[in-house]
Amino acid sequence: MKAALACFAVVIGTTGCFSAAKKHTPALVKAPAQSEARIAMFRVGTGSGARPHYDIVTANADGSGLQVVIGSSRGDIRPALFGRASWSPDGRKLAFATDVNFARGNGPLYVVDADGSNVRRLPGTAPAFEPTWSPDGKTIVFARRGKGLTPFVTASLWSIGVDGRNLHRLLDEVRGRLDVPDSWSPDGTQLAFTRAVFKPFAQNGQDVSDYAIYVMRSDGSGLRKLADRGSEPAWSPDGRQIAYSSDRDRNGELSYGDTVNYANELYVMNSNGSGSKRLTSTKDLNEGSPSWSPDGSRIAFQRGKVIGNAEGTIVMVVNADGTCPKQIAADPHLDTWYATPTWRPGTVLRGGGALRCKA
Repeated sequence: MKAALACFAVVIGTTGCFSAAKKHTPALVKAPAQSEARIAMFRVGTGSGARPHYDIVTANADGSGLQVVIGSSRGDIRPALFGRASWSPDGRKLAFATDVNFARGNGPLYVVDADGSNVRRLPGTAPAFEPTWSPDGKTIVFARRGKGLTPFVTASLWSIGVDGRNLHRLLDEVRGRLDVPDSWSPDGTQLAFTRAVFKPFAQNGQDVSDYAIYVMRSDGSGLRKLADRGSEPAWSPDGRQIAYSSDRDRNGELSYGDTVNYANELYVMNSNGSGSKRLTSTKDLNEGSPSWSPDGSRIAFQRGKVIGNAEGTIVMVVNADGTCPKQIAADPHLDTWYATPTWRPGTVLRGGGALRCKA
C-alpha cells in the first residue's frame, strides 16, 4: 500500500489492549457456512491502448469460477481504481467505493448483493474510499478526502450506518495526513488502520513519508500506535495476529518514473504489535493488501511488478507461516491486473486448510 498511497497522495492530475474505559462488545453477525471459499478482488483490464475497465469480481480460493459482481466491463458503476471491496459480516453483500473519472476523483460508497443485484448508494459519503464493514453489520467505516488543494491528499476516518443514516467523522482531519481503515478485530471492539503523514520527496525521488499502523475503538477513542513503517493491517480470525505490509527491511527499490519506493514485504505480528515476522522475500516486487482465510490457515495478498511508471498486480495466496505461495489470479502478460483480495466470511465446508507445497 505504501506505493499506492504515495501515488494517491499527490494531487490528482499530477505525475494490543486498551485500558481505562469499559469496553463494549457489540453483538456480532455470524456468516452461514459456505460450501467453498470465495474471494472478492479488484480487476482492471488495461488491454492494448483501449480505455481500461474496472470491475469487482469474485472467485473460488484457487482462482476458478471467476464472476463479475459489478463494474465498467458490463456497463455498471465503475469501482475506484485498486479499491478494496468489503464483505458484510453475513457474507451476502459488498461495500465498495467508486471512481467518477478514471482515477481522477473518488465518488460515493455503494452496497451491492454478492450476485451483483440490488445496487444501493450511501448518500453523503463522497469523496470516499476503502470501506470497512463492522462485525455487527450496522456501520461502515471509510476514508473521506478532505476539501481543498494541498501538495498531498488529506483524508480522515468517517462512519455511516448501513441504512445510509448517522454519517459522522471519527477522527479530526489534519492537512497532509491520510487515515485509511483496514480491518476490525473479530470481536468488533477495535479498528486497525493505516496512517500516512506525507513529506516532500527527497532529491533522488525517494518517498520519505511516514507510514504506521494504529488501532482505535469503534467511536474513534483509545488511539494507539501499533507498528511503524507498516500499512494495511488485517486481523486474523482468532484475533491473535495481524498481517500487514511493510518496507522496513528495504528489500529492493521500485521506481515509478519520478518517484522511488522501497519494496514492501508481507509480515505478521501479534495483535499487540510484538513478535513481527516477515513472510515474503521478493526483491523488486511489492506485496500488500493481506486478507486471512476464514479458518486462519491462509493469507491472500497482491503482488506488484513495476511496469513503466505503474504497477501491474496479481493475487497470491500463502500459508499463514509464509510457506507454499501460489498464484490464484494472474495474467502472464499483465494486460489484466488483479488486486486487493478479501475472503468472504463464513466457515468453509470444502477445500479449507493449509496449502500443500509442490514437491
